[in-house]
Amino acid sequence: MVDQEILDSWKEISAYLNRSIKTCQRWESVYRLPVHRLDGSPKASIFAYKDELDDWLHETLRPKDVKFAFNPRILLFLTAAILVLAVIFLFLWKPWTGQDLSFIPPEELTLAVLFFQNDTGDENLDVWTEGISRMLITKLIQSRRIKVLSDDRLYSILHRLDLSESRNYTTEQLKSISELSSASHVVKGYFTKSADILRIYFTLQDSENFDIVGTDYVESRDVGDFIRMADDLSPKIMSCLGIAPFKPNNEEVKSLAEITTPSAEAYRYYSEGVKYYHRVDYRVGIPLMEHAIDVDPEFALAWLMLSRMHHNRSNLKAHKKALEQAVKHKNRGPRWAQFLIDGSDYYMKCEYREASELFEQVINIVPDQAAALRSLAAISSNSGIYTVSA
Repeated sequence: MVDQEILDSWKEISAYLNRSIKTCQRWESVYRLPVHRLDGSPKASIFAYKDELDDWLHETLRPKDVKFAFNPRILLFLTAAILVLAVIFLFLWKPWTGQDLSFIPPEELTLAVLFFQNDTGDENLDVWTEGISRMLITKLIQSRRIKVLSDDRLYSILHRLDLSESRNYTTEQLKSISELSSASHVVKGYFTKSADILRIYFTLQDSENFDIVGTDYVESRDVGDFIRMADDLSPKIMSCLGIAPFKPNNEEVKSLAEITTPSAEAYRYYSEGVKYYHRVDYRVGIPLMEHAIDVDPEFALAWLMLSRMHHNRSNLKAHKKALEQAVKHKNRGPRWAQFLIDGSDYYMKCEYREASELFEQVINIVPDQAAALRSLAAISSNSGIYTVSA
């Protein structure tokens, strides 16, 4: 088999089949499109042979010789079935109650929330370009109706594309981000300040043709009101996606102040610290996280991130101390963070079976959460308890 007969990326496969990448990936999953992986795992590099694709197209998509004959009984049956479905639809919707119908989106609905652009002219607000994205991700992950690209995964992709410092994205850059993340939609935005009014704008685009699905904004006269504004932005994004916004009385959905911190100052230090965590610059990141904790001693995510940075520097004493505080204040964190904190605590105590179960809970909520995935891999290699399902 000659080299030119091999296609070594989804981009080349989609071009050869004249279909979108998502369609090709769906064909592989549903119709067994012959795509190979170097080590057999779902995340390995992929390749395909042109002749195998040609054979698959011939066998799978060729027209079938089927003869149709009109049958009045079939027509009657189909009519009755449609009427039954209509009745079920009305019963479930109950339009006479005046409630809106909320459709659950398909499983492939995945959102990438990119960094925002600072158009205020105030460099002191630059930290919120990542902070707004980080807060929206934390808030939206609470919804079970949408998959949201984690902060870890987003930074990894932007770094790979040399876009970690970018705040305004071209269509080609959005396309590259979407291909690497498999996101069905992307959110980008900017914030302005005029006459003491702060506004945060967002634009939601689909990843197929990058058409604008919706735009909206929130505003405040308090420049330190970023946390509440991000809380208010989240349901607007969900509405643009056709998802019912969070219900105020839903106990599973909490405000950002409840699962992060009510202090904008503490969150500013935290968000800046996370940036340096991603850059593996713990010398700068650790003091920033300590400042966040000085402002809000019960900031569970800050304690968790501080423990991770100390762990990565092999300062196990400081790691243990920070993790103990994270355990103490874990109820002030989102659900996935609570599982990650408890899992890390069990891991530190060498109770790997309990740890692996908790890390599994983390990736059930945030499938690409880096710390949980690395910990599971470490447990797998060291104890053999955890194995990745085929």
